[in-house]
Amino acid sequence: MAQPEANGTGAADTRTRSVCVNRRCAYCAPVSQQGFTLGPTAEWQNHPLWQDDPIMLPFRSLAEIGRVAGYAGPPDRAAAEVVTKYIITDMYAKAVQGMPAESAVKWAHGELVKIYT
Repeated sequence: MAQPEANGTGAADTRTRSVCVNRRCAYCAPVSQQGFTLGPTAEWQNHPLWQDDPIMLPFRSLAEIGRVAGYAGPPDRAAAEVVTKYIITDMYAKAVQGMPAESAVKWAHGELVKIYT
C-alpha cells in the first residue's frame, strides 16, 4: 500500500512508498506490519489496509477477540519475558514429545514463578 510522504513542510509529497517510515504517523503502524499487528482501538478496523488485501480480513477484528501478553494481568516486562522465552509453547511441546502433562505443567509453573517473583 502506498501513501503520500511528508516533505518537511507539512504538505504531502506526490511521491509514494510502499511502507512509511515516519514513526509519528498513525497511518504507518498497520501498513508497516502489513496487517500483522493489533491496533490499540477498534477504530483500526476502518484502516484502508483491510480493503487492499482480502487475505488479511480475518485479522481486522483481532482487537475484539485478541489478548495481549499477560492477559488477564498487565502487559508488563514479566509477561514479555514469558512470551520471549516460549515457556507456554515449550510446555505444550514437552507434553507432545512424551513428557507427562502434569510434569510439563509443573515445569512451566516453576519457570513462571522464577519470572513473576
